[in-house]
Amino acid sequence: MTQSAPSNLLDKLSLLTRLQGSPLSAHALAAQTLRNEAGWSSPHLTDTFTEKKGAPMGKTKPPYPEAFKQQIVELFHSGRSQSELAREFDVSAVSIANWVARAAADAGKPLSGKDVLTTSEREELVRLRREVKRLQTERDILAKATAWFAGQSEKTSTPSTR
Repeated sequence: MTQSAPSNLLDKLSLLTRLQGSPLSAHALAAQTLRNEAGWSSPHLTDTFTEKKGAPMGKTKPPYPEAFKQQIVELFHSGRSQSELAREFDVSAVSIANWVARAAADAGKPLSGKDVLTTSEREELVRLRREVKRLQTERDILAKATAWFAGQSEKTSTPSTR
């Protein structure tokens, strides 16, 4: 039986789930496929389904790519639960909730009870924080230069004799 090539990630995920015997390995394989499709890979990451006991902890994951986040939000809107998606794709349910809330805010329909910045507001906040940090550094440099020049002028000035 031949099957046509899957056209999108959701088709690939459903095909992988059907082809795998064990749901656990299908979930791990589907999560890795989605990560690879989104361009998210790192040699430092381990799959939680295959991680050995006693492995060193403390490795942080790089930020999830936007394409991966969008796919998770789409799966959530298609009826899947946050906890189900969290288990399947090895993402925290809190992250998924944040992504769903941000997507709603970006669409102009913020979720009730959630104060979430839109993507453009978040980008502006990051830009403004960088600018504040740069200005504070410049201020500190100017304050030190002023103090240095004030000290130099006191050393070179001669008292007036009247």
